[in-house]
Amino acid sequence: MQVIKTARHFEVLEHPVYPPGANLASSTRLAQCSSASGDDNLGRPGTSFLWLGEHHHLRRDEVRQLLAHLQAWLDTGSLNLKPETKENV
Repeated sequence: MQVIKTARHFEVLEHPVYPPGANLASSTRLAQCSSASGDDNLGRPGTSFLWLGEHHHLRRDEVRQLLAHLQAWLDTGSLNLKPETKENV
């Protein structure tokens, strides 16, 4: 799993779809920060809601990774497991 950013700078957690080679428009998006804003937006867009993908089969180790990314988002508003610095932005 890796975190990338959209053209609008919202984070996306990527993961291959199942079955492999499926031709789906959002094929690698497992989770994405949403532009929708709620009362708990931590002062910036992308921290109130997540979109969750479909057509993903996760092994147990991948579920642990997903949980870590989701916990990071709950704690910081970012799907990244490490804080952003100028070097990894």
